[in-house]
Amino acid sequence: MDSLGNVIGGLPPVRIQLYKVGERDGMLVFQTQTKTQGKPIIFVEDKGYHNWENDWTYVICAKSSNFRAITPISQF
Repeated sequence: MDSLGNVIGGLPPVRIQLYKVGERDGMLVFQTQTKTQGKPIIFVEDKGYHNWENDWTYVICAKSSNFRAITPISQF
């Protein structure tokens, strides 16, 4: 994704396991890593590393790290 949330063409989707860890200000809070499970995300500019298969981290191509996803509780 770029800084506006647009998909960068030619890259396959990355499947990420999310873990619900609580709520904040009426919103659910999810993380990709907890104390006992999951793994962190690394954002890279090089498309060649996108979705690199490994056991330690998720690797996602992103031209900017200025994006986030927020989902209201009412959506569940």
